[in-house]
Amino acid sequence: RLVREYPDSPYIEEANFRLGEFYFNKRDYRRAIEAYSKLLRKYDSPYFNMALYKLGWAYYSINDYARSIGTFVYLIDDLDRAEKAGADIEGKSSANLRTEAISYIAECFAELGGAAKAQKFIKDFGEKDYSKEVFLRLAEIYESRNFYDESNETYSAIISIWPLYEKAPEAQAKIIENYIKMDMPEKVEKAREDLVANYGPGSYWLSKFPEGEAREKALELAEKNLYILATEAQARGMENKSPRDLRIAIARYQEYLDKFPDTENTAKLQFYQAESYYELGDYIDASHAYEKVLTGFPESEFASLAAYNRVLANFKLLESTNGAAGDSVAFYIEDFLGTGEVHAIKAPNEFYEEAFKACNDYARFLPGDKKLPEVMMKFGESLFKLAYYDLARQAYTMVVNRGEQTPLTLLAYSMIAQSAFNANDFITAEKWYSRIKAEFPDSTRYVRKATKMIASAKYKLAEGLDEQGNKELSARAFVKIAADTEDPEIAERALWKAAAQYEEIGDKTQAIIILENLRFRFPKSAKIDQALFKAAVLSEQLPDYKRAAENYLELTRLRPNSVHAEKALYNAAVCYESLQDKDRAAQIYAQYAAKYSVDPDKTLDALIKVGEAAFARKEYKKANSVFRDVLRRYANWLGKGKIVDHYLAANAQFMLGEILFQDYKRIKLVKPQKRNLQRKEAAFKRVIEAYTKAAKYAVADWRTAALYRIGETFEEFGRFYWDSPRPKQLDENSLSLYEAKLKEQVVPLQKKALTYYRANLKTAEENNIQNDWISKSRSRAEELTIELGLAQAPAPAAGETTGGGYVNKSEYNEK
Repeated sequence: RLVREYPDSPYIEEANFRLGEFYFNKRDYRRAIEAYSKLLRKYDSPYFNMALYKLGWAYYSINDYARSIGTFVYLIDDLDRAEKAGADIEGKSSANLRTEAISYIAECFAELGGAAKAQKFIKDFGEKDYSKEVFLRLAEIYESRNFYDESNETYSAIISIWPLYEKAPEAQAKIIENYIKMDMPEKVEKAREDLVANYGPGSYWLSKFPEGEAREKALELAEKNLYILATEAQARGMENKSPRDLRIAIARYQEYLDKFPDTENTAKLQFYQAESYYELGDYIDASHAYEKVLTGFPESEFASLAAYNRVLANFKLLESTNGAAGDSVAFYIEDFLGTGEVHAIKAPNEFYEEAFKACNDYARFLPGDKKLPEVMMKFGESLFKLAYYDLARQAYTMVVNRGEQTPLTLLAYSMIAQSAFNANDFITAEKWYSRIKAEFPDSTRYVRKATKMIASAKYKLAEGLDEQGNKELSARAFVKIAADTEDPEIAERALWKAAAQYEEIGDKTQAIIILENLRFRFPKSAKIDQALFKAAVLSEQLPDYKRAAENYLELTRLRPNSVHAEKALYNAAVCYESLQDKDRAAQIYAQYAAKYSVDPDKTLDALIKVGEAAFARKEYKKANSVFRDVLRRYANWLGKGKIVDHYLAANAQFMLGEILFQDYKRIKLVKPQKRNLQRKEAAFKRVIEAYTKAAKYAVADWRTAALYRIGETFEEFGRFYWDSPRPKQLDENSLSLYEAKLKEQVVPLQKKALTYYRANLKTAEENNIQNDWISKSRSRAEELTIELGLAQAPAPAAGETTGGGYVNKSEYNEK
């Protein structure tokens, strides 16, 4: 009315704004638009910007996104003037309005067609200083809606339109994140490659940012993603045995090392590159890469392992020649073992030079390393084979001069003596053999059994690896010893050691495989039963119960008279129980009970499992026979003075009651009623007698179960009466009298049941027993107390009955 009758009123602008607000809050957006639009006639109106804001919002609410965008653009363009005026508008600062307007513009573009539509808008109407913000907000909106393709299209548009935008690397990083969420590993990898190429060292973008936060952020992202690209390629190569992926990893590691030579990850990635070469079997390049770790990063955590693996790589090359001579080479070893001496070496092929330098560098750079004895033994062995006996002796001497005993000390003593002997230095040889005799009582065995000691030495080397904590390498060494040696005693012993090592490092599967295969490698071994038993135990620990059961049963098949056979058969049944294969478990328990009786408790327990399985299948006749057999055997063993757990007898007796209880419940009071009543009474007596016998064993579990079932048996007799068919053609009064007579039969039975439930609860309280049977007894006692009117209870809904189904609670409440 004010707007209509007083168009020149000083309150007209506020009135129009209030009208717009009223219609906006009522969601009558078209009338709100009409009211807000009137406020745009005066640019200096205090309501101008807020009206623009609400007008854009209203257009958005009616899906008129084009007008909404135009309105919000107009608002943002005008906000500078409002900002300079320093005024808040309806409690919102210009900055807040600007932020919200940008967000709404992005929302509109999301509805209109996304980045493509936004790009066309820029082309048609020109770029704004906030255009990047709109695109970033649009990408975020799509991402929040899980529209990752659209989000990536928007980020790509940002990068395309503003290639030198300071947040372009972060936009590329967002593309990577979205592809990860979409589980598109190939596109993730390509996006990472683009980030490294476009924003990492050497990129045009980075050259435009010589310093500052944007540069640091881009370098951080490039380093992170190049690290991931390289390590993931190596992981794929290792997992899939893929040479292609390993080569990709090697190239990426090199790119990382070239672009980021001084990060905290540089030493690690140099080591990983070497590992990739090693996995490829490119031992030459692996050796060179390991060397760079050792010499370039001697203080890093990877230096020791790199030096060690460098030795392994070079000896892999030597082993590949099988000792065959190629083109002989001559070379020098400088600073031999850190002594400053230079020695000339002539070797049968080129691979010796790098192998010897790797061993020599190990001694020079890592003289105190725990693996030095192992490396020096290998170095000495190789020098010994080339007849450089004096140099071999020096290498062996480094092992014994560490001031402590190691697993390799005895072998080093022997080889020092042997080196001196071969060099015709018999005095020194005698000296060292004398020390062996004095310090190691079995030293003469090394002299008399040289051939045997070659294999034994390798065995000791593997043990040395174990004692140094290198258990996986030790396990592999034992497997190789078993494969290479012709001595069956050492081979079998090595396999046992390998299995033990794999078990210790947590690779139980590999230990199981070795133990399972012992019976094939050594079919006459006296330890086949031990191996299968151990394999089964480890399989249970995985857990792999099927495999465990198969190993236990295989033991009983191959070695039926083994001391482990009895336990193995029982454990096989337990494993099938764990697999929920109750029938198979029952079959094996039956075999156990038929074959073994050394442990009465285990035999009875096995029989009970057989009976329970039959009961579960409703094979009550078989179950009855088994449980009676349990009681017969129990009595027989007691008569012979053996100690037998009466828990098992109570269990069997209770299950006999359960079988009778099933038959008892099936009897209903139907015609012929007299005959069925007699059957019910007879069955009642049998059930009560069976459960009473179970209770007399005074085993908490089965006494409480039996007392509960006795109470339930009395209640069941009550149901027998109450659930019987009512005579037809009774009027309401006659039916009431009839049911009153029924209650005279039912209530005493309920009271008797309550007596047993309460007795059960009293027993539990006196003996601090709590189990499901006690919980059930408590529940039924409480319900019967209410049903029998022995305690006040809330009035039930009309027609509601008790859990027993035959007593109306309301009748007792009325009493």
